Amino acid sequence: MKSALRAVGLAAIAAMASACTLSTTGFVGDVYYGYGPEAALETAGVFGAPDGERSLLELERAVALLELGRYRECLQALERARLRIEADALPASAEKNGPPPWRPALHEGVLISTMEMTAAFGMQDPDAAAAAADRAVVAVDAAVCDECSFNFTRVLAALAYAEVGRYDDGLAALAGVVLVGRGDDLVEQLRRRLDAGPAGAEVEGLAPPPVAPKRSAVVMLLLGMGPTKIGDELAVSADRTVEWVGYLPRSPQTAGWAALELEEGRPSAVLTDVEALAVVGLKATAERAVADQGATLDWDTGDLRHWASLPATLQLIVAEIPEAEDETDLVYYSRDGDEVFGETVLWPADWVGGRVYVVRRVP
Repeated sequence: MKSALRAVGLAAIAAMASACTLSTTGFVGDVYYGYGPEAALETAGVFGAPDGERSLLELERAVALLELGRYRECLQALERARLRIEADALPASAEKNGPPPWRPALHEGVLISTMEMTAAFGMQDPDAAAAAADRAVVAVDAAVCDECSFNFTRVLAALAYAEVGRYDDGLAALAGVVLVGRGDDLVEQLRRRLDAGPAGAEVEGLAPPPVAPKRSAVVMLLLGMGPTKIGDELAVSADRTVEWVGYLPRSPQTAGWAALELEEGRPSAVLTDVEALAVVGLKATAERAVADQGATLDWDTGDLRHWASLPATLQLIVAEIPEAEDETDLVYYSRDGDEVFGETVLWPADWVGGRVYVVRRVP
């Protein structure tokens, strides 16, 4: 019965796709939001994508795999996307027939490597996270966007560098982070840890008397539904506009923030608002184009293909977990503060000390 219902569901999705004027990848993103990650993966496998959108399709797969906790497959999809983007940047790719290759907007380029770090942390693999952090830092530097908040990316990079003993690199990653509110304490603690270098590392319990390091949980939250890309106009002077693209927030947002229900409660800190980042990133791209080519530039309508399943916000919780606690409730709240649902996080049975990384993608 279950397989029959699944077949009917896929048939309905196929019928919708045949009547849909959106790009295949945009449709996969809509399936992800409407039917869940497994349906999105199946849809991606059924329909594929034209050459110009193959990297986008891999990114949609990656988000679905991240939500399902299939981190290694997520990393593989991200690697395929990255290699496809690099190949499409070669001059020879312009000679192909079909749609032009999709180019990630500057904020999307950063978020690809951010996803890599997140998936690597989900695998409890700090070395892989540090390798992804190297790519993330390069992407941030290349973005050239003064108003863009890449705080989540910078903090994750600093965490990865701290784990592998690259303290100076971690401090450099944090240099551009400015936070007010819930996130400032966790960033300041991380900065002090990096500043102390090896002396700030937890005691490993090797010298008598053995002292176990504290148990610290780092919860990475990718919440909500990212903005949708639309055709729009851009003012390039006081009396002239050109066709361009814009972003609109999606509604409704199920999960606005979350908290680990410890004795004092540890709410999440919003480090990056992807909706706001997309808007200012697009503006920075346009300003650079005008500066390079002049305000008289005649742009065609911008590329409307986009990474549809991106989250709306990137958030973080860092909390010490008492030694006697083997599970902790993680509760999700709406943006208005209403409890929407919760789960119980089970901690490893052999967890004596050090950090455990938890990843959650909740649309």
